[in-house]
Amino acid sequence: MKNINKIISILLVAVLLIGVLAGCSKFNEVQKTENKSQKEEQKTITITDMAQRKVEIPSNIEKVYCKSPEGTILMYTLAPDKLAGWNYQFTTNEKKYIPEKYKDLPILGGWFGKNNTGNIEEILKGAPDIIINMGRINDTEIDANNSLQEQIGIPIVMVKSETLDDLEDAYAFIGKIIGEEERAKELADYCKNTLNYALEKSENISEEDKVTVYYAQGQKGLNTEAPGSVRMEVIRLIGGKNAADISDDSSYGRSKVSLEQVLLWNPDIIITARESSDDNTKSFFQTIYENEDWKDINAVKNKKVYGIPQNPFGWFDRPPSVNRIIGIKWLGHVLYPKAYEYDIIEEVKEFYKTFYHYEISDEEAKEFLNMD
Repeated sequence: MKNINKIISILLVAVLLIGVLAGCSKFNEVQKTENKSQKEEQKTITITDMAQRKVEIPSNIEKVYCKSPEGTILMYTLAPDKLAGWNYQFTTNEKKYIPEKYKDLPILGGWFGKNNTGNIEEILKGAPDIIINMGRINDTEIDANNSLQEQIGIPIVMVKSETLDDLEDAYAFIGKIIGEEERAKELADYCKNTLNYALEKSENISEEDKVTVYYAQGQKGLNTEAPGSVRMEVIRLIGGKNAADISDDSSYGRSKVSLEQVLLWNPDIIITARESSDDNTKSFFQTIYENEDWKDINAVKNKKVYGIPQNPFGWFDRPPSVNRIIGIKWLGHVLYPKAYEYDIIEEVKEFYKTFYHYEISDEEAKEFLNMD
C-alpha cells in the first residue's frame, strides 16, 4: 500500500512538473514574440549627418524637436504635424498667421541667441524621436551636441545652415530622414528658383545704381549690422548696398552706432521691424516720422522707410531660416521695382500658402506690404 501511495505521489509530481514546464515554454514563446515586436517597432538605422557624425536614429520618425528657431521654422514648413514644439512664445500678431492646430504646441525653449537653453524636462516629456541642430558646423558645435546627446539620450542630427544657399541641401537631407522627400523637393526648388532669380537680377545692377540701405534696429534705431554680417545676406543678394560703414563687433549683431553716423551715411532707404517684440510697445518704425532727429535723412525726407513684415516670422534676418526667402522677393521689389517685376501681393499669398500652411487674403498681404 505504501508503495502504491509512493507511486501515485511520484506521478502527481511528474504531472505538475510537465504542466509547469509547458507553461514556462508558452510564456517564453509569448515573451519572445513581444520582444521581437518591440524590436521591430524600435528599428533603427545609422546615418551620417552633415557634420560627418554617425548617428543611430529610428527608421520611422514621428516627432522632431529642433534646438533653434532656424531649424524649427524649416521643420514647420516641411512637416508641421511632426513638430514637437516651438522655441519661444509667439506674440498676439504672430499667432494670427499660425493655423489653430499648431499655434499652441509646447514651448520647449532652445539653444540660440544669448543665454537661451532648451527645457530638457519638457523636451523629454515631448518624447521626440530625434533632435535637429541646424546652423553652423564647427568643432565647438560638434562637441556641444555630442555632450547633449549623451545627457538627454535622444539622437541629435546636425544640419549645415550658414547661408541661404544651404537651404536646398538642408531640405533634401531632413526630408529624407523623416520620410518627406517629395515635399522637401517642392520647397527646396522654390528656394533655389528664388535665389537664382535674385542673382540674375542683381548681376545687372551697376555699382552706381545700387541703392544704399540702413537697417535700423532697437527702439531708437541706432543698432545695425555690418556689411559682411550674415544678417545682411538678403541685401547683398538682391543687389543693395549696406549704408553702415562699420566692422562686425559681435557674433550676435545689433552693433551700436550714433545718430551722427547715420546722418553722415544718409541712406536712400531705411528698413526696420514693423512691430515691437513687445505687444505693448511702439516700434521704431511707428515713431520715426515723428522724430525730429531723423527728418533730414534722405530716406525719411522721401518717405522711403519700410517696415519689415514679421508675422509669423521676420522676412529679413531673424531667425536666419527659410522665412528670408519671401524677404528676397519683398525687398528686391522695394529697391528695384523695375527689375523685380512681379505681382508682390500674389507672391506673398503663394509663399504663405506653400510654406506656412496659411491662406492670407489680399487685404492681409497689403497690410504686410503697407499698401493701401
